[in-house]
Amino acid sequence: MICKICDSPSEQLFNGRIRNGAKGLSKNEATVYKCQKCKVGFLESQESLSLQDYQSNDYHEKFQYMQTERSKKILEFLNFSSNSSIIDIGAGAGQLINEMNEKFTTCSFFGLEPSKELSGSNIFNNFDEIKDKFHYATNINVIEHVDDPLEHLRSIHSLLHDQGKLYIMTPNSNDYNLTLFPKSFSQHFYRTAHRWYFNEESLLKILIKTKFKIDAIEYVHFYNVENIFKWAEKEYSITAQARPTSPLINENFIKLIKDNKLSSHIMIRVQKNGN
Repeated sequence: MICKICDSPSEQLFNGRIRNGAKGLSKNEATVYKCQKCKVGFLESQESLSLQDYQSNDYHEKFQYMQTERSKKILEFLNFSSNSSIIDIGAGAGQLINEMNEKFTTCSFFGLEPSKELSGSNIFNNFDEIKDKFHYATNINVIEHVDDPLEHLRSIHSLLHDQGKLYIMTPNSNDYNLTLFPKSFSQHFYRTAHRWYFNEESLLKILIKTKFKIDAIEYVHFYNVENIFKWAEKEYSITAQARPTSPLINENFIKLIKDNKLSSHIMIRVQKNGN
């Protein structure tokens, strides 16, 4: 299998049933490959969801709970200058836009969302509709869904003012759970909704290739230490009699995960570098 990003050979990373929807598994086995050069993981194309699937209200209803829950935490990593214009690429139902608008009251917010669920004078349905330039763009848990990540990033690049900034976040393919629980967690992590799987190395390569300059890298983890016990029970059919959890244990656990770049997600802030 040839990588669509760099045209290099890839190797099989995983084969089996994968997550389909919020909790279910796909009917058929799917294959995930990893590029030998740029290190990006990708799902065999016929197993992934179509653009029409993402645009459906049914898809957004299934995952709205997750967007709402996480938008407040994502907000901790965002910072905008006063009176800036910001566009959220892949705005979903608009939860993050609402949260940002409440925190950054002097800024103007816009969204790009292909589904009809979100509408308004500040909402666009595709890149071609957008004529203005923006000081910032956010792209949160979107790039793993798109057909062509390079084209996607170039489109965002064209929307930004000179030295404009992009915050991009995606699941981390170096998530520690993939090593600890290779069978059960792999079936959860790989999913029909995600065409692409990035770690720091592979994400940095495509950002640099699309003329972005790296400003900052942040590892984000959405789960506490109890998550380990849940996956241990699934992987090894065991039940922990005692779960040593406390705010201090959880804080140290998350710090350890982030310091070793094994968190659930990666957030990178980049700056537009050239035209």
